[in-house]
Formats: sequence, C-alpha cells, structure tokens
Amino acid sequence: MSAAKPEFVAFFSYSSADRDFALDLARDLREKGAVIWMDQLDIIPGERWDTAVELAIRRCAGMLVILSRLGRLDQRHGRGVIRSGGT
Repeated sequence: MSAAKPEFVAFFSYSSADRDFALDLARDLREKGAVIWMDQLDIIPGERWDTAVELAIRRCAGMLVILSRLGRLDQRHGRGVIRSGGT
C-alpha cells in the first residue's frame, strides 16, 4: 500500500519576529506556483491554530524554517514546532 501524496510541498515555520518577511516570501513563492502552507494564509478564521498546524504538517512533504537573529530570540517558536510534531 503506498502512502498518500503530500498536498503541499512545504510548511512554513517562522517566529512572530519574522512574520512580515515570511509572509512576503510565501506570497512571492505562491505567485510563482509553489504549493506551500502558511498559517497566516491558510488558517480559516475561527479554526483552531494548533489543530490546523498539526494537520498541515502531516499534509506537507517538507518544512521551510525561517531563522533570523530576531527569530532566534523568540523562544516560543521552537517549542511550538516541537510540540506539534514538526521536528
């Protein structure tokens, strides 16, 4: 039995300090045809963030992690990805 084909090529993982950069990059990649998942673009209002992230990670072939000096200072980011099963 073969595994289901991933729905998305990449899950965007970033800290809130890098949100603007990540959002611009995600939009640019989508304009060029990349099939990526990003919470800011794909979570429907009223949908639970944690549930949406867990499902998206399972539906993605890979993960694109955006790190910056500011983002490294945001300790919450890494813990959230680990809890959701991203690493």
